[in-house]
Amino acid sequence: MPHDLDLALKICQGLRPELVEVPKIFDAKNVQKKYEDTEAEYIELMKKCWDSNPDKRPKAEKLYENFRKWFGIIPNTSIPG
Repeated sequence: MPHDLDLALKICQGLRPELVEVPKIFDAKNVQKKYEDTEAEYIELMKKCWDSNPDKRPKAEKLYENFRKWFGIIPNTSIPG
C-alpha cells in the first residue's frame, strides 16, 4: 500500500482532523445533555491520545475506565428515528 509522506510529516507536525459537535437529536434536554457531556469527555480523551509525547497519552486502564462509563450511558438510551 502506498504511503503519503507529506501527510505523514504533517501528522508528525501536529495535523489533526477537525472535530464536529454532536447534533441535537433528543427532545429531552437531560438525555441530550448526557450525550453532550460524553462528547466533551471523548474529545478531551481523544486529544490526549494524539499527544506526540507517549508518556502524556492515557494508559489502557484510563481508556477502559472511560469506555466502561460511556457504555453505561449510551446503550440505555434509544436514539430517535
